[in-house]
Amino acid sequence: MIRFFPSIPPRASAFALVLAVASCLVPSVAQDKPAAPAPAAVDPEKAALIDRFLEVTNAYRFYDDIVGQVCGAYAKRFPQIEKDFWTDFKKNHTRREDLFNQVTPIYAKYLSVEDLKSILAFFESPSGKKYVAVLADLGRETGAVAQEFEKDLNTRILKRLKEAGY
Repeated sequence: MIRFFPSIPPRASAFALVLAVASCLVPSVAQDKPAAPAPAAVDPEKAALIDRFLEVTNAYRFYDDIVGQVCGAYAKRFPQIEKDFWTDFKKNHTRREDLFNQVTPIYAKYLSVEDLKSILAFFESPSGKKYVAVLADLGRETGAVAQEFEKDLNTRILKRLKEAGY
């Protein structure tokens, strides 16, 4: 019997969108990739800007990474399943559009066309491109610092509670 939701390898990242990506991994039941429905009630200009934002910030690459990680976790858990199954699944049963259609209305809710144009101007600048290029490293390193900080904070709280008689 196959158990669902195997342990997924951790991936440190500062990109919170990865969480949204993981929630979008609903496979298509058809073998082909039917056109995904357009984002609900989002102006086409704004939708195009959001799509460009997701592209320049590597959100779609993170989608691909998460699909690969999830499939890889299942492949390790179920080694009897041939590799061709996973190749086919990634190629024919996952779509970036699933992510785009789910997150576009969220971005549209909080950001205007002008906001998106300004944000894109930054991310398409040399500094913005560098930021995107080092984002994974920043996330990994700052995540490690944050874990140590939290551990130290917990130790200090427990020590102070003990000193105060609690």
